[in-house]
Amino acid sequence: MRHAFNYRTYERFPALGWAMIVYKDRAEIDVLCGSMVEKRDGWFVSGVWDGKFEDADFSSADFFCATGAKIENDSVVVYSPTHERQRICYVEKEASLLFSNSIPLLLAVSGEDIDKNCDQYEKILCSILWGTREYTREVPIAGGKTLKQIFCADISVNGGLDINVIPKPIHRDFMDFNDYYESVRSVCARIRENGTDIGREHKLELAATASSGYDSSACAAVLKSVGCDTLMTFKGGFYDEDSAVKIAKQLGYGNIIERGHRDFTDKQGCKDAEYFVCGDVGVYLQFSAFEDDFAGRIVSIGTSGSYIWDKTGNVNPESKRSGYDFYTANLSFSENALIKGYVVLPLPLYASTAVQSIQRVSNLPEMKPWTLGTDYDRPICRRILEEAGVDGDLFGHKKYGAGFAMSKNFTKKQIKPKMSTEGYENFSSWLKKKENNKWSFGRVCRAVQYHFTSIPVYVGYVLTKLHIKNSLGKASISHPNPGIPAKLIVWGMETLTEKYRGAMKGN
Repeated sequence: MRHAFNYRTYERFPALGWAMIVYKDRAEIDVLCGSMVEKRDGWFVSGVWDGKFEDADFSSADFFCATGAKIENDSVVVYSPTHERQRICYVEKEASLLFSNSIPLLLAVSGEDIDKNCDQYEKILCSILWGTREYTREVPIAGGKTLKQIFCADISVNGGLDINVIPKPIHRDFMDFNDYYESVRSVCARIRENGTDIGREHKLELAATASSGYDSSACAAVLKSVGCDTLMTFKGGFYDEDSAVKIAKQLGYGNIIERGHRDFTDKQGCKDAEYFVCGDVGVYLQFSAFEDDFAGRIVSIGTSGSYIWDKTGNVNPESKRSGYDFYTANLSFSENALIKGYVVLPLPLYASTAVQSIQRVSNLPEMKPWTLGTDYDRPICRRILEEAGVDGDLFGHKKYGAGFAMSKNFTKKQIKPKMSTEGYENFSSWLKKKENNKWSFGRVCRAVQYHFTSIPVYVGYVLTKLHIKNSLGKASISHPNPGIPAKLIVWGMETLTEKYRGAMKGN
């Protein structure tokens, strides 16, 4: 049986979002998608990769920053990114399988609903922190059902709806700095060519985000070397100290965009929901200040630089983030990126399966001139920036970090300053409905369990405030907060699911 795609485009869907329905023993496959999804007879794609666009050779990409599907022989193969910052999800129906790159979009198309009584979504949706082998595949939804989430693997489906999950290939090891740097630079150049290919209906240009830290600024230096000319950075409050304007000017950026660190509070349309549905409970919500600048671009971020580029630490080729808190899964961009039509380029995660060799490069004798011997020491980043002409005094002396999470918050008073005005008011009204905020005996027990296991984190926070060095603040919380954070995720899911259903009805 030869499959064929039947496309339906919805203008009010996420621009880069899609949902695909594969029917048992039926050739036609329905694809419901947003306006920026690239569609062809035998394949469709949402994103970019380091290969020729029209070849659509997704399986051979070293850095596949996209999702999509392709008809191959008698099967259809669904492709996920080679990094862990976006998932593929699917749900099984009686005679069909529904796939999507968005959980709320999958719920909307499948007619399913989120389980509003589940208080474990943070742990489940961010379980990729446990590694590409150990994360939780099943996500509970209403009615005792589940949907599946897949990271860093492709899914082959035949006419009988038999599923075969294919892990992404392992990247080769790197020998020295030049071997690694030239590989990173080359993949960025190819991604730029892919995003601006003449065959695309919607071109995607490179853009960088940066701060005065190591990771994002090193990404900006690499992107500038392959022709990127737009850089975005925060201003206001302590972000004035963390601004990358001086770095951008020394790198030669011509288009430098600054946005206020509190601009997100004025956003309309319950913008917060877009950053909660991924499980991170608000991490990177501040970046919604740039969403219109991001639109139509390939945006580099420095996510996981601390894991990939630090000199020391227990690194794992299976992407297991040992010792990290649940809110640092860094998935928050994924839904907003689909909606606004931009692609996240998490450059540190390129070749992350070769992370042990990258750490060895950081510790080679050739890297000593760029090694500080401090707690915040990333010689690869320092060498990239200094060799690009940036004054070493401008970066890498203090780690500020962008964004915030609400994982540890238990009251509305705590979350109010971290949300948009409209989003907070909408959530507050939603939470007042009894059916949305039931406190069962089990939920109370999980709240006690959460606070008990969180004690080391709180102690570490106090010690840090007293300027006492400790590692307790990064202790892993094995039980998620079943209070306000759990409800923020459910609220976000319901809000977007209803929005997408309205888009399908033309509302």
